[in-house]
Amino acid sequence: MKKNNSLVCSVSKLEDIKKINKSTKYINLLLDKVNGEVVSYFIEKGKNYSYAESFNELNGYIYVDYETFIMGETRVKSIIEDMPSGLNSLEKLRYVYIKLGKIMSYDINVILEKNETFIFNNLGNINNLWGSLATGKITNISIVKILKYLCNLLDIDCEIILSNDYGYLCNKVLIDDKVLILDLMKDIPYIQCGFSTMYFSNYNDDLELDKRIGYIHGIYNNDLIDNEIKKIMKSGNCDLEHLLLLIQQVLNIDNIRPIELGIVLDGILKKYFSSEDITINNLYINDIYGNKEHFLLITGNNRHYSYNYRKKSFVEVSKQELVNNLNSKKIGIYLEEEIPDLEMYNTKSII
Repeated sequence: MKKNNSLVCSVSKLEDIKKINKSTKYINLLLDKVNGEVVSYFIEKGKNYSYAESFNELNGYIYVDYETFIMGETRVKSIIEDMPSGLNSLEKLRYVYIKLGKIMSYDINVILEKNETFIFNNLGNINNLWGSLATGKITNISIVKILKYLCNLLDIDCEIILSNDYGYLCNKVLIDDKVLILDLMKDIPYIQCGFSTMYFSNYNDDLELDKRIGYIHGIYNNDLIDNEIKKIMKSGNCDLEHLLLLIQQVLNIDNIRPIELGIVLDGILKKYFSSEDITINNLYINDIYGNKEHFLLITGNNRHYSYNYRKKSFVEVSKQELVNNLNSKKIGIYLEEEIPDLEMYNTKSII
């Protein structure tokens, strides 16, 4: 729908609200300047509008309805209210970074390269700041906007910057005359697993910092897994099955989404099984509503494993069971995936 100036109003401060007229249907909130007073006004009186965000002088064009806006703002309020008191700016930034990493996740079903059929409306919704917060799903552009928005509300100087020539975005934060470059998009899998981060400037494994904000109470889970793997390697039992058993004992996998779990598992398996052929594939269950429920399949030594969220453990899946479910289309395979050791089934045939 084409929108003209009478339909759209850009707001950064309370005075801008006077520009709203009877024709206004769409509100652009400027992330560089918007404050809590403005947000509170629209929470109370903004039922008749749809919302997008603007940053770097670029107007938003993907709007969500009031109900989605409220759901997103409710999550923002929860993040800020749950923050421990007495934190300095760096600690507040780290807290928000970790909190978002725990509650937000990737969605393989909106990755164009992984899906034959693609609903662009779903992608548009999670590109919007409040749509992303409401669903808990993120894209590169939505996560940098969310982090900037929260930083702005906490009076932390944060920008959105390009990190490469392909349009990939990161956040640049200035604290105590120190410049921090943050990439929360890439750190989400490690945060969900309780690992030290990799993309939080120079503070990725500051254990005391992470204890102060309540992220870590003992040691990072990656260090714990490393220590335990060294023990079982000495016993000679460090095969794929034993490693998966160890991982499920250390990690709270019920709170880790499949795509993030796959990224972390891939790193662990490559580290300790570099000489073996172990593959992680992305599959999905077709539910009665036509939705895809993502799950992982780990293959090694001609054996297949998947994490069963009901049993809370990795279970072995027989080759015949896989073939039967693939042929009956109870399960499917995302694009660019090819399951090894399934000679009876051409995995490319359903794509």
